[in-house]
Amino acid sequence: MERVLREEFPGIEIRLSSDYSPVLAKALMRRKLDTAFIRPEEHMEDLNYTRVRTDPLVFVFPSDHRLALLTAVAPQEIANETFCLPSKAAAPAVRRVVVEYFNRAEQRLGLSADLPLTRAVADSLFKLMAYKDEYEVARLYRSPEFAAALKNRFEGDVTLRFHLAPPFIAKPGPNGAAPRKLSFGPWMMHLFALLASLKFLRGTPFDLFGYTEERKTERRLIGDYGALVERLLAGLSPATLDTAVRLVALPQKIRGYGHVKARSLAGAEREKQNLLAQFDAIRAPLAGRNRGAA
Repeated sequence: MERVLREEFPGIEIRLSSDYSPVLAKALMRRKLDTAFIRPEEHMEDLNYTRVRTDPLVFVFPSDHRLALLTAVAPQEIANETFCLPSKAAAPAVRRVVVEYFNRAEQRLGLSADLPLTRAVADSLFKLMAYKDEYEVARLYRSPEFAAALKNRFEGDVTLRFHLAPPFIAKPGPNGAAPRKLSFGPWMMHLFALLASLKFLRGTPFDLFGYTEERKTERRLIGDYGALVERLLAGLSPATLDTAVRLVALPQKIRGYGHVKARSLAGAEREKQNLLAQFDAIRAPLAGRNRGAA
């Protein structure tokens, strides 16, 4: 490519380099690059671009899997399958893939033009995969944004005290009450720096925080959400769409950290069961009519 460009534009200095798409997008917006080949990134409103290639969504199965010989896979054909998901560092890319996949599913069914199910699934999956664990909390406290916020809010020297309920240390309150928070001094900033640097342990057998009940729950939620989406796709129709959108958007209602998040999860689970009952009640008569028509 470089040779072709130099031959076509002999009077222009040409320098080629490669990097990750987010880095190249930022360089384009800062006018440090003239042009680039990148994957679509969020917040590209200030860039003019032309799509030159669309990568297919590929499902990978073992050679003896029942779907292995198919050349194309429909959403209902992968219901109840177990998937290996990318790490949450890849969540933005996963979000784009999910949008395109469910976009096609909704369009085939002739559903709402603004694709509410697609957008709700993408936003919820991103939230579930980008959960805030101990490494992320440490990174946020050590971030330049946190330091700038302190500087803007307070004048002079500031002494920090952190009120936390760390796992393995904080004991639960009586009768199932929330763990009592402990007070830690400014030295915690050094511990946060160390903890943030250990984020590479996330998801490995050496990640001690990964063995806590909260982390196990967050990983389980991702798998449960995939099963929910496949169940809804199997019964998706114009009549069930509104209930399906409310169901897939439930993760966006989950708030907080620790015991606060646990209460929020319990509320979301109750709402999920109620909405599933509504979804099945709407779906059952439709399924009966379809069988009768067949």
